[in-house]
Amino acid sequence: VARSSSSSSRYGYYEAAEFERRKATIQKSWRAVQFGLDVKSSQIFYDRLFDQYPQVRPMFKDDMKLQYRKLYSAVTMAVRSLDDWDALLPVLEDLGRKHAQYGVLRPHYAAVCDCFLHILNQYIFSQMPGNFAIQY
Repeated sequence: VARSSSSSSRYGYYEAAEFERRKATIQKSWRAVQFGLDVKSSQIFYDRLFDQYPQVRPMFKDDMKLQYRKLYSAVTMAVRSLDDWDALLPVLEDLGRKHAQYGVLRPHYAAVCDCFLHILNQYIFSQMPGNFAIQY
């Protein structure tokens, strides 16, 4: 249902502009990861995850080199698909179902967020003058 008030129209405009700004930041940041760290970013992610959240380590039975590649590929695909939500959403929903089967719980996502922000803070923003570390 479309809202007709001018304030809701302005809100929709600012919401869309903020989405575009965030999308561009995500894309720019991930490009820096791709060109600077490549799959090593996934290893840094998992090293931090297992160090800071050792309770999740038993969830990973596969060869970690394969897991590094899986994570890197999934994030790259998601970032590239930010302009195509219709294609991205079913993929993310499927990943969510699979992760639920592995025993991933809602609190684990905070750990994942912490580890990704660590990568951004430690690498990207140290390599990109004029940017500030992400605060959470």
